[in-house]
Amino acid sequence: MGCDIHIYTEAKINGKWTCVDKLRRTQEDWDNTLVPYTPIREVYEGRNYILFGALAGVRQWSSEGNLLISEPKGLPNNLSDVIQEIADFQLEHTPSWLTLRELKDYKWYNKQKVNRIYLKYFFARSIKDSAVNKLSKLQKKHKIQPEDIRIVFWFDS
Repeated sequence: MGCDIHIYTEAKINGKWTCVDKLRRTQEDWDNTLVPYTPIREVYEGRNYILFGALAGVRQWSSEGNLLISEPKGLPNNLSDVIQEIADFQLEHTPSWLTLRELKDYKWYNKQKVNRIYLKYFFARSIKDSAVNKLSKLQKKHKIQPEDIRIVFWFDS
């Protein structure tokens, strides 16, 4: 059974964390359960265990070395209401969050040689370019600091 990531974007606007993803109410999931919201366009779509290992140590292969950006933090205590509703419905394991500052400060290509090939190929086409670029655009749009925009995520199976 595979592992998937559920990832959402929040920004601190006027002192309150707010979901800035475009969401839609979903009629039914693949197993006929109602889903509260689904992102119209996610920050990241895919199944990349190297990425999951870097984000939260999930499905990290032992030969990869330590790619972890940060130990999993759990859900933030100031989570937006809509993301809390989604988490209450679908959170399975290893919730965490990372700010744009943490994503920008991570040494994406400064890992052991065997991993650089994977990192360059996978990250350049996934979280680094898609998430960092999207979050940077949102940061400029809302005129906020990199610490005031974040991804919140968790995994299933």
